[in-house]
Order: sequence, then C-alpha cells, then structure tokens
Amino acid sequence: MKIIIIPSWYVTEDNPNSGIFFKEQAHALKKHIPNSHVTVLYVEMQSSIKAFYQLPKIKFTEEENVYTYRYTSPHYFPKLNKFRISYLIQLYKKLYRIYVEKNGVPDVIHAHSALEGGLVALAIAKENDVKVIITEHSSVYVRGNICKWQREIACKVFDEANQVIAVSNAMKREIEKYSKRKIYVIPNIVDLSLFQYTPIRNKNEEFTFFSLAFLNKNKRMDLVINAFDTAFHGKKEVKLKIGGSGSEIIRLKELVYSKKIQTQVTFLGELKRSEVVKEMRECNAFVLASEYETFGVVLIEALATGRPVISTKSGGPEDIINENNGLLVEGNIENLRDAMVKMYKNPIEINPEEVMNNYSSQYIVEQLKKIYEN
Repeated sequence: MKIIIIPSWYVTEDNPNSGIFFKEQAHALKKHIPNSHVTVLYVEMQSSIKAFYQLPKIKFTEEENVYTYRYTSPHYFPKLNKFRISYLIQLYKKLYRIYVEKNGVPDVIHAHSALEGGLVALAIAKENDVKVIITEHSSVYVRGNICKWQREIACKVFDEANQVIAVSNAMKREIEKYSKRKIYVIPNIVDLSLFQYTPIRNKNEEFTFFSLAFLNKNKRMDLVINAFDTAFHGKKEVKLKIGGSGSEIIRLKELVYSKKIQTQVTFLGELKRSEVVKEMRECNAFVLASEYETFGVVLIEALATGRPVISTKSGGPEDIINENNGLLVEGNIENLRDAMVKMYKNPIEINPEEVMNNYSSQYIVEQLKKIYEN
C-alpha cells in the first residue's frame, strides 16, 4: 500500500516539535502495515526575509523507511492568504509529480487538517485518480479564528473528501457544524516507546506538578500558576515546573514574581523529547488547563509514564480522563486549586496498560488501515 501524508504543519529545523505526531504516525504506519510505502510531502513556507538569501529548493530525505519530500520556499504572500494558498497548491503539485515519477500513483493521500493540507490534497486528487482522507486536528473552528472564505473551504473539503476523521469526540462535534457526513473518531498516534511506566521516586520528599504546552493564551498557564499559588503558597515541599515557550512567557514570569512564588515555580523553556520524558518521570502529577484541546497528546504521555493528570474540561481531554487516571474540572481557579490539593493529598494510582491498549501505535494503525482499505 502506497500512502502519501500531507500535514498542514510539520517538523522543521526551527520548530522541531511542530506536528511531531504527524511524523510519528507516518513511522507507525510504515512499521505496522506490511509492505507499505509511506511518504510525507511538505511545503515549508519560510519567512520572507529568507527570500533575500535562499532560493526555493526541494529536499529528499529518508527517516526510518519513511520518505520525505520537502519543498522549502520563502513566504511570498504573508498577508494575501488566497494568493498564498494558490501558490502552495502549485508547489505541492510539483512535489506530487516528482513522487509519481519515482513511485507511481499512491493508493491514498492522508491529509492532516482541512486548512490547508486537505485543500491541497483535493486539488491533487482532482487531476489524478487517488482517494483522499482528512484527519482534522485544528482548534480554529471552536476558537473562532476562521474567516468566511476559510469556512467555505473547510465545508468543501469535508464534503468532497472520501473520508473524514476527527481526533476526538469534541472535534467531531465541531466538524459536524460544517458537514453532515459521517465522521469517524480515531485518536492521534502517540509514540509511547519513550514514555514507559516509571515508579515515583520522591513520594515522601517533595511533590512536583508538571505542565507542558506552547505558552499562548489558549493554554491558560496563568490559571495553573494562580491555582497553584492559592493552594500551595509558601509550601516549599510543593513545586510547579512549566515546560514550553511562546508569546505568554514574559507575562507568566511576571505573574510568578508578583505572587512571590519564584522559589516554587520553575520555567524550563522549550524541551526536547528526551527532556520531556525526564520531567514526566520526575513529577508526581501532570496539569493541563487549556481553554480548548482537540486531543491532548501530553496527557497520554503522562499517563503512559504512570503519572495521574488534572485537566480542564476542554474538549479532547474529556475522551481521555476518567476517575481511574485523573481529575477533570471546570476552567476556573477554584476548581483547579481544589483538584491540585486533592491530588497532592491523595495521589491517584493509575494503570498505564489502559493507555497502551487504547493509544498504542499498533491499535491506532489498525483503525486507520480499515479506513484505507475501505
């Protein structure tokens, strides 16, 4: 089976964690589908500043038997999005032609998110006899960050694709506002090979909460800090570690200093995968306070490590968290504070096998394979 993956965002040199789960899914498909040929096509639109010293180029790489065709181009249309999409489609068509010359016509194109990977995939499919599957991940629909013409494109993509998948039931409900077709729910693949169960080492010493996210307003890290402060201010044995970087970092650090809890709260910055594993192993519980999550990869990683989780009711986490593995709360300081205190006093002992059974790469690939074959 020949599978092309077109992600709407992907791992780059500048952003090694962007779309990492698309890359992991590609590797999992290759590993668990016998005799499969999996290729990622990705156009990397770089800042227009680079146009002065870097011409567009095509790069071919092979990683763990997953082939990647990457077209690196300056971002010539930073504000004129319609022109940008037209240009993007032409570049993807060029990559597709190169792919077909070397490998023949694929059996399926699996695009991640309607905007813009799904739109690109359908543009290719119209000129070629190939099926298109869309998996939607983006939170733009619920956050209202979508203009009229983008909404029209999303409706068109969902209706014209051969199949549409949502990564959570919350995401499915959002897509159903744009299309009346049947939507399948298949979670993201999470590479659990790194996040293996590890006993908590500091049970009788200090208690550490860990939170990891892109530090933007949607992730509500200020809520985590405020809840932590009201619950544990001055308790030196209780710590909060925050991983990630983003536009909110300065404001969050100022908040910590204003609360005078800088000896209890540590900012770790952007973390490599190996560093995330280390922090998961060293914490007692994981906290996520997003306004909206389409899935919640970090929650799965924490659970696989054997760490209970606390999350706001924000969409995707509602499929993941139950009374056996964590606490699900409304997104306000009081409820999050109470949950953190409860977890501190009575930590939940979880069974990571449940995570392995429901989110392992083999289990998810089996579901995707059925979609592909149908």
